[in-house]
Amino acid sequence: MNSDELRNAALLLGADRARVLSDVDGRGCPALLTAARRRRIPRRAVRLAHAVLAKAGRLSYESGSLAPATAARRAVLGDAAEDAPRFLIRVDEFPHARAADLPDRYGAGAFARFHEVMLAAGVPYLVAALPRLSVDYLDPEETAWVPMDERSAGMLRRVQDEGVSVGLHGLTHRTVSADPRRHSELCGLSEGELSEMLDTGLGVLGEIGVVPRAFVAPFNRFDPGQYAQLARRFPVITGGPESVRLMGWHPTPTWLGDAVYMPCYPPLYGRARDLLAVVRDLVGRRVGGWVPLVLHWGWEMDAGLTDLRALCDELAGVAASWDAFLAEVLAAEGGPR
Repeated sequence: MNSDELRNAALLLGADRARVLSDVDGRGCPALLTAARRRRIPRRAVRLAHAVLAKAGRLSYESGSLAPATAARRAVLGDAAEDAPRFLIRVDEFPHARAADLPDRYGAGAFARFHEVMLAAGVPYLVAALPRLSVDYLDPEETAWVPMDERSAGMLRRVQDEGVSVGLHGLTHRTVSADPRRHSELCGLSEGELSEMLDTGLGVLGEIGVVPRAFVAPFNRFDPGQYAQLARRFPVITGGPESVRLMGWHPTPTWLGDAVYMPCYPPLYGRARDLLAVVRDLVGRRVGGWVPLVLHWGWEMDAGLTDLRALCDELAGVAASWDAFLAEVLAAEGGPR
């Protein structure tokens, strides 16, 4: 196995089980080689085909990610592969993109109530942090923005102190395209423009004492040519259903270039009421390994938090710490950046 395959194998098996690799001849373990093979961003025609297959349900999280990972784990670990999944929960986004015009509904006080549900259940998560608020994030012609207020800054510091990891969520969340199918803050930016955006966003969060450890693109969209630049800055880059057309389909999480790429696909991307049965099923099947899951706290506030509380009851004890995941990633990478 080459170095890229070894990194993926360690991610599949867990850092504490990476020693198993020394006893495995990759040529004699085709399931592991299949799941751990080196990944690249496919050419455009393949990416579009992936998107069509995903929309038709012919390429799914179960078939395209979980099944090969489960087969690889069982081939190497045997019965020990049956273990509780380690859910990595991502929460989009705070401050909320609509906090400027709906502060009572989506402001810091509302997020505090969401966070307290997660905290009480002992469910760790990563929050996608938005450094600035666009006045109208869906209007590409509206360039006005407002700075993060002190209540929001204090809230981010609080949750970070209470074990929540932080991801950079662009700069203002303002789309560059009015077409809903092409909403993105990043697509079309030059290397210099993207660098300036990242520098500014990281600087704003750094000034309030918040350190992002992953990247979460607004609308889950960025150009494939931007991936390498993002990977030089962040050990983990996330994605979602919208990412398939731009990045192609990839098992998740997986090493892609110099970072771990971790898109989240349906049925693990959505509202708590819909995720509940999926989480129960995966826990009951003892699928093991890392399992990405994405929530939107604004959706859960709109639903009254009842569904979130039920989901947290299921996630308690199986939601993994992002610190633990990032430690594995950085260990495989050779240390912090």
